[in-house]
Amino acid sequence: MPIKIHLGNMRYIPNLGNNWDISIPVIMSIETNKALARRVIEEIYNLDRYDVADEIISPHYLSHNSGIDQVVGAEGVKNAARRQRATFPDLHTRIDDLIAEGDRVVLRARDRMTHVNAFMGYAPTGRTFEMTWMQIVRIEDGKLVESWWEMDIELFRKHLSGEVLRY
Repeated sequence: MPIKIHLGNMRYIPNLGNNWDISIPVIMSIETNKALARRVIEEIYNLDRYDVADEIISPHYLSHNSGIDQVVGAEGVKNAARRQRATFPDLHTRIDDLIAEGDRVVLRARDRMTHVNAFMGYAPTGRTFEMTWMQIVRIEDGKLVESWWEMDIELFRKHLSGEVLRY
């Protein structure tokens, strides 16, 4: 069985069958990484297929979210998705841009939702609104291991409070 040495998104499998000191690089494709990032949104968040998180989210996954709870591991992702669905039952995310380089994928997306249950201390308003956000995810060995998510939290709070009247 070959020995695998992991360096970020590249895997080197030493050729131990002869005297040559040769390593064969195996690089996860950018398209594969983009598809994985898309699956998180489409399957876990849009289709409520929470079990998919166990397949594509590392148990060591860590989000670096600004202004909202930090999410850890596949269980954290499942809990966050369930919490969002309970508050915004019609939540749907549309990915506007998906850009990748190396082991990172950048998403620019738009959430459309109706606030029907209390969230972050705000009573439900029954109003529908949209929020845009951006996220960078890092992928290792075919799983999300880290992410950085940014959204205008103050605008989100204004929507939750009912202060923003336009859609």
